[in-house]
Amino acid sequence: MEKNVSMENPITVDDEKGRCVYSAAIARALIHKDHKVIDIKPNRADPVRTVVVFREDDTFNADLEAALTEYGEKKEKRNEQRRLNEKAREVLL
Repeated sequence: MEKNVSMENPITVDDEKGRCVYSAAIARALIHKDHKVIDIKPNRADPVRTVVVFREDDTFNADLEAALTEYGEKKEKRNEQRRLNEKAREVLL
């Protein structure tokens, strides 16, 4: 599991069980899948960044895994495109 989601230690906010998501891209995907946001707060390690706390329901973990997989695939595709672009630049120079 990536560092952008807290999976081991669920937190409780206002008597609701929740999960912290540290990635804006993952949080956005979960919001689009209609998961309820319990709280939004600054990241203690980096106050410029935001932590989004979602209510953990029956479908949350499956949707979270799907969002993480999709994010990883998109990231790998971007990295591959960057590598190809760098090789093309080297050939042109």
